[in-house]
Amino acid sequence: MIPQLRQSTNHILPYCRQELCIVLGRSSCSNGARFSQAISNLPRHFSHLSKQDIANIVAEEHGLSMAKSRRILDTILDTIVENVSQKKSVRLSSFGSFSSVYAKERPGTNPYSGQPILIPAKQRVKFRPYNSFKENANK
Repeated sequence: MIPQLRQSTNHILPYCRQELCIVLGRSSCSNGARFSQAISNLPRHFSHLSKQDIANIVAEEHGLSMAKSRRILDTILDTIVENVSQKKSVRLSSFGSFSSVYAKERPGTNPYSGQPILIPAKQRVKFRPYNSFKENANK
């Protein structure tokens, strides 16, 4: 059994699990409700999944301990961050790709004083969702 999440939101977990299945590209999961339909009926502050929520879902779905599921999730996220920071592209089938792009120096405006400033060049992270992800998100 999953420990209680913020303010007794255990009723959200089946919907979160379904969304995780969609993101991971599985054709079906144990429950039939769609995350997007269920999330529209929830209060606004419940309309997100945290890293802890995903770890709970992975632990329950695969019969792992919470510590093991957190380590797995941390390893996946660390691998993505490490590769993108090395300017490598990370492509996840049925999900999308993460890449690092160079943003040129550009003019801007200081929002407090209204004075023109120069925004320095920097590396940015870009996420490009694949069509299957977009289709599932728009259902």
